[in-house]
Amino acid sequence: MQRDWVAATHKEVTPQYTMEQSVAVNPYNLDILLDLEAYVSEQVNTQTYNLDANLCLLRLYEFEPSRMNIQIVARRH
Repeated sequence: MQRDWVAATHKEVTPQYTMEQSVAVNPYNLDILLDLEAYVSEQVNTQTYNLDANLCLLRLYEFEPSRMNIQIVARRH
């Protein structure tokens, strides 16, 4: 009985990943598309560059062309 109570009150914790980790774990996951787009804007603002993340975003656009954001693709500093 005690064991059931512990399981019922245990909170599910979703780990937070960095963008690099998200790309490395599952680069074909469309759920990270918006995060990748935001990351492009962050790279432009901070004048940094992440080839793997950017290629991942372009690959996702290739698989789902209807979700392509031209402003993100053309974004530059």
